[in-house]
Amino acid sequence: MTKSTKLFFVLIVGLALLQLTKLVFPSRFLKEFHLTSDSFMEWSFLHTIPSMYNYSNRIWVSSSPYNPDTVNELLALELEHEGSQINHYPARVFTFRLDRETVYADKVQTVYIRSIFAGETRITVYVCKQVNGIAVVELREEHVSN
Repeated sequence: MTKSTKLFFVLIVGLALLQLTKLVFPSRFLKEFHLTSDSFMEWSFLHTIPSMYNYSNRIWVSSSPYNPDTVNELLALELEHEGSQINHYPARVFTFRLDRETVYADKVQTVYIRSIFAGETRITVYVCKQVNGIAVVELREEHVSN
């Protein structure tokens, strides 16, 4: 076995172990998608792990003010409007997506993000607005249920 073949197997085993940690610590990985990781180093490390279609991610953008009842409806999966499915990195709707300026319209927008993975549901609520032409994002609530 050549040195490069051994290195390849080490890489594959390492990636497999990282994928298994998703099942053990799903909350850490869900936090990455909601931009709520404990540190930038953790967030950037987790981004090296492929995770495009592993999660059920949905977003709701509302011009209505933040409402805790909406979070309860999202947890119970009983919201009338299904929301938009977004394959990966749902917070990109107000960060890097090309049409993100629609989130920062004249009104304050409330963005609800729900991700489900390995029996855990994470809901994060952001309030997005423009203040003197500058986009402002405020984290309103994080909720985790198993």
